[in-house]
Amino acid sequence: QVNDSCGLHIHIDHRLCTKRNPMASYLSLQRMQDLLFQLVKPNRRTNRYCSYEARTEFFDKLADSNRYSAINLTALRKFRSIEVRLFHGTLEVLEIMTFVNCLLFGVKKAEEAIEQFTEDNEWRWQANNMMADAGMPNTAKNEIKKMLAPSYYAPPTAAEEAEAC
Repeated sequence: QVNDSCGLHIHIDHRLCTKRNPMASYLSLQRMQDLLFQLVKPNRRTNRYCSYEARTEFFDKLADSNRYSAINLTALRKFRSIEVRLFHGTLEVLEIMTFVNCLLFGVKKAEEAIEQFTEDNEWRWQANNMMADAGMPNTAKNEIKKMLAPSYYAPPTAAEEAEAC
């Protein structure tokens, strides 16, 4: 049985993926944090076991990682994984798959995150980035649309839809 005290933790493995850069993955996931918190139940947004952290400096975070932050690096040294612990507990397979697909999107776009981030340009992943991604399964896109507030997800314009065809 799942209740409000349950949480879903997902680890992003970096053991065998020599081409995947943990720093790039962390930065991209950090930039997705606002969007990810929009996908979860409200009680997770203020939960002390998955706290929002604004810090983005990878090496500072690695040296002083809070195990209870939403995206944390505590397991990186020991298990070579980044833990994302902000999701609410669920037994719904489609919901879990949606959370996993969101994280996979963030890791896949990690190098792009490094290229776009500067101290003067603090951008964040938006829902539209994921909706436009060809690799994001349609079932996940539909779940994201249902989870997000209408004001957060802006549907594609007619020009964007025509370009996609």
